[in-house]
Amino acid sequence: MTYKYYSVMRPIDIGTIPPREKPVRIENYPEGRKTVTAADGRKLMAWGEVEYSEPLTENEVYNFELKRDHEYPSFKKVGYWMGDTNGVEIIRIEGKFYALNGWNGTDYGNCWECKSKYEASDDTEYTLTPVYFYDTEAGKALLESMYSMEEGTPEWEDMTDKLNEIVSYTVSKN
Repeated sequence: MTYKYYSVMRPIDIGTIPPREKPVRIENYPEGRKTVTAADGRKLMAWGEVEYSEPLTENEVYNFELKRDHEYPSFKKVGYWMGDTNGVEIIRIEGKFYALNGWNGTDYGNCWECKSKYEASDDTEYTLTPVYFYDTEAGKALLESMYSMEEGTPEWEDMTDKLNEIVSYTVSKN
């Protein structure tokens, strides 16, 4: 898996991307700055794109004026705490693993970072709040396109399901 970022302020060159491991791919657009469509549907003006095998940190994205291919960091469901499929789910966000615990209807308020399925990293508690597709720029555009549709049609229902998908989580320490 790779993580793609767009250079929106300048062509990619020495000092314009984070000085970490070698990127998997770098492409400066031969025609210069152009409009590109990110994977989540956003339109961006960019000079080029760079891909890494590991995600960049929030600070790296901000400091080098890059834009993610997805508006929010992607997450992946990776298993369950202690292997109990009826219990607490574990997700991966930007290379870190979190146990989703304490759902209150809005967020998971009693989460912890995991070293493995069986061991917490430390005693720090986190709140993980879902980010739904309807909160993204692409989701807002989809919602606007639905205003002219007839409610209850299969296409309308599919779009409603898409709007309610979780695309990421915000993580904050308690």
